[in-house]
Amino acid sequence: MIQNKTYLNNATALRGIAALLVVVFHGNEIIAPFIGTETTFWFRKLYLMVDLFFILSGFIMCYVYESFFLDSNQANKIGVFLKARFARIYPLHFITLMVCVGCVGITYLIGKGEYLGVVDKAINDFSALPTQLLLLNSAHLDTVFKWNIPSWSISAEWIAYLIFPFLVKPFSKFSLPQTFITIFCITLLYAGLVFWISPHKFILFPFLTAGRDLDLTYDWGFLRGILGFTLGMCVYRLYVANFLKSKVGSDVFLLIIVAMYSIYSHFNFSDVLAPHFFALIVLSTVYGSKSMNRFYMNPILQKLGDWSFSIYMWHIVLFSVVMSIKVWLMNAPPVDGPPEPPNYFGLTSTGGILFIYFVSTISIGALSFRYIEKPCRIWINGLGKKI
Repeated sequence: MIQNKTYLNNATALRGIAALLVVVFHGNEIIAPFIGTETTFWFRKLYLMVDLFFILSGFIMCYVYESFFLDSNQANKIGVFLKARFARIYPLHFITLMVCVGCVGITYLIGKGEYLGVVDKAINDFSALPTQLLLLNSAHLDTVFKWNIPSWSISAEWIAYLIFPFLVKPFSKFSLPQTFITIFCITLLYAGLVFWISPHKFILFPFLTAGRDLDLTYDWGFLRGILGFTLGMCVYRLYVANFLKSKVGSDVFLLIIVAMYSIYSHFNFSDVLAPHFFALIVLSTVYGSKSMNRFYMNPILQKLGDWSFSIYMWHIVLFSVVMSIKVWLMNAPPVDGPPEPPNYFGLTSTGGILFIYFVSTISIGALSFRYIEKPCRIWINGLGKKI
């Protein structure tokens, strides 16, 4: 059985902060843009918060499951592990996907399918449902992001789960030099994604660009996820070794790293090193300190951490539902032209739109965690032997 371990409250809060920053990213990108790259790239670079998720996930999986996989007395370990992870991610992925499918289905049923633009039709592609349902939507099988766009990262996470059991034992034997060699190799592979794969990725729409960055999702997102996950496993090795704990686990160190990353992203420096900032943030966070622990133990941050997965999975679905309702209320197809200023049922104030969006997303995330995510996880795990 998995041994009881101290709950990492700091990591929970960090996950909540990262989820909110992803909501801010999409709020600025598609809901009601408020700060452009001519001012700062910090907001544009918030897509990198997904890499923080991957790193944190790799660390947590080692923290929770390493002893489980190293215990020779356990049988059917991989099946038990995958069942628990499936229960964690799939029900909400399936339900949010079905909400998106339902909205588009209603649009066609009421005879307004032609009101959907080229982009909407490409994203809401019924032929892409098999890859969505099989969690293969980050495996370079689609030509553009589909349906609930953030779900690509759930696919990448699942693929990382599939290989994790085979990495546990070799990683558990790493010395510090071997850990740093592995981190160096991961850095080279990140460079390959940024400087080779990303600039040559297939672009379906002319308004998208193939930059030298880590913004790989439906195409090579699974590689991005695996690299982040394995970097998180390396962070766990440093954690077990208490590597520079007194220095890395200090408030000053964490503030310096956060400040350095903020400057780094503000000036749009290469994404290659961004995951390493996150790795240090994760390590500092899980080491903790008295004042750091007090900050992370804030009840609001703890709740946001609990709701983070639901917040992440629903925030674009909420936007999709609103846009579907707008289509249902149209009396004529929209006229092609430049994008119109944000207007949601007469609400045009950027501040007002974003406030309602954030409050609605957090509220739905809280309800989803209580009535969908948690009950489904308990039910699936209860179908057999619990971990």
